[in-house]
Amino acid sequence: MSKRKMAQKVVQTATAADIETGSSGGDFVSFDAVQTPDGNRGERGALREHLRQFWIMAAPYFRESREGQCLFLGMVVLTLLNSAVRVYFSYLARDFWSALSDKNADRFYSIMARFVGSMLFLAPINVFYRYQRQKLAIAWRDWLTRTVLHLYFRNRVYYSLEREQQTAE
Repeated sequence: MSKRKMAQKVVQTATAADIETGSSGGDFVSFDAVQTPDGNRGERGALREHLRQFWIMAAPYFRESREGQCLFLGMVVLTLLNSAVRVYFSYLARDFWSALSDKNADRFYSIMARFVGSMLFLAPINVFYRYQRQKLAIAWRDWLTRTVLHLYFRNRVYYSLEREQQTAE
C-alpha cells in the first residue's frame, strides 16, 4: 500500500471512528480534498489551484497553532524586508557600476562606503529571513507528524487498517 493511500486510509478510518463514537479530534482536512491541477486551465487557473491546495493543507496548522500564526506573520514581514533589501542593493549596484564606468572616483568611494555600511546593517535581515523560513518549515513538519500519528493511534485505527490489509491479501 502506498504512503498516500495509507494516509488517506488513516484519515478516513479516524473520521469514521469519530462518527461512531461521537468524538471530535479537531478540524482535519481529508487528503481526498486535494486534487491535481488541471493543465488546461492556463497559468492563472493553475496558480489558483496551487493556492487552494496550499490552503487546504496549511489552514488546520494555522488554525490550531498559535506558534504557526506568529511564525507565518514574522515570515511575511521578513519577506517584505528582504525584498526591500534586495531592491536597495540593486540600486547600489547600479550606482556602483555607473560611477565605475564614468571613472568618478569620489562617487565610487561614496557608494563603496554606503555599500559597506549597508552590508553591516542589512545582511542580518537576509540571514534572519532564512532562519525564520527554516524554523517555520520545521514547526509545520513537527505539527504534521504529531497530527498524523494522533489520527493513526486515535480510537485504535491501526487495528482496522490491519484488518483491511489482511482481507485485501
